[in-house]
Amino acid sequence: MFNPREDLIDFPTSPLWAEHFADQGMTPGFPDEYYYKPAPEYHIPSWVKPDWVKEQQGKMQSLQGQVTFLQRKLNEHLDWKSKGKPKGKY
Repeated sequence: MFNPREDLIDFPTSPLWAEHFADQGMTPGFPDEYYYKPAPEYHIPSWVKPDWVKEQQGKMQSLQGQVTFLQRKLNEHLDWKSKGKPKGKY
């Protein structure tokens, strides 16, 4: 394959062509730093207390419930505006 003493591609190329030439064994391609690497999976630092994490998760669930409630109310309001307010006590 690629011989480091003999890089056959000594002119600028796009990443697509550089990869093609590297697959053919004509050049080393781009350095590893060039390629996208996904971030490592997030972990909770050891200094964070588990009770605090549970509290924050509870707050997040509460906020999600509030968002769902407000979305439902907004949809009802938009329905009333388009169709007229339904009969009843509102």
